[in-house]
Amino acid sequence: MLEYLFTCDAAPVQAEGTLDGHPFYFRARGDRWKFAVAEEPGVDPVHIDSAEGAVGRGFFLEAPYGAPGSFAAGYMALAVARDLIEECARRYRADRSGR
Repeated sequence: MLEYLFTCDAAPVQAEGTLDGHPFYFRARGDRWKFAVAEEPGVDPVHIDSAEGAVGRGFFLEAPYGAPGSFAAGYMALAVARDLIEECARRYRADRSGR
């Protein structure tokens, strides 16, 4: 199950919630967005900030958004952020089903 709410809707766009019982965090700022899921008890997904940092603790994705050096990610439409969160959830589940 995927449940979340937006905690900020611009500069940055942020959402927090749970994905299949694990806390997750989405943040879009500057020209990038990131998505982190914490699977280890006591780990806040806010503190998972790289794929290396997620090893043994959870899951992490990030990607550019908009022109390099722009602020497009921080002002993305919430509909776009929702689509990204849903895609990240699909990728998380696909990754976990292959374990």
